[in-house]
Amino acid sequence: MDCSKIKELLLTDYLDRQADVRLRIQVQKHLGACAECRRFEEEVRMAAVSPFKNAAKPEAPESVWINIKDNIARSESRKLSLLDVITEKLKVFSLPRPAFALASTTLVFLIIFAAITKHSADKNQIREYFAQQIDFYAILSNGEDNGYQNHTPDPGVYIEKYLF
Repeated sequence: MDCSKIKELLLTDYLDRQADVRLRIQVQKHLGACAECRRFEEEVRMAAVSPFKNAAKPEAPESVWINIKDNIARSESRKLSLLDVITEKLKVFSLPRPAFALASTTLVFLIIFAAITKHSADKNQIREYFAQQIDFYAILSNGEDNGYQNHTPDPGVYIEKYLF
């Protein structure tokens, strides 16, 4: 490891004892071989660590600990078994009132009816489209099918008038 990395570790994790064992051993080996980094470590210790050695540790008020214990107790009392959770979820599907059951059943039937009606309407539109196409091609072929004798269709568009 180079000196800049060692100095960075000294300022962050090494002096706080947050570095893992492998990293601490590497830093100690480097400090044993490098006088400049050893001096830097001593300066950092004197400036950042020593003033706080004899400092009193702050204590949380007793009320904080009581609130924490109460919250833990409440959350543990709310824990349910897997069977309780499944039973609770299945209550959504139960029908406690006949009016609700009737309304939901009616709604399902209306949705199904609307889907079937839409499907048959689409079929009718497709049939009408094909019937119009057949009539149009019959007129183009000889002009006599389907009651179109001596009748020329009005194409309606200038380019069609020009081509026909």
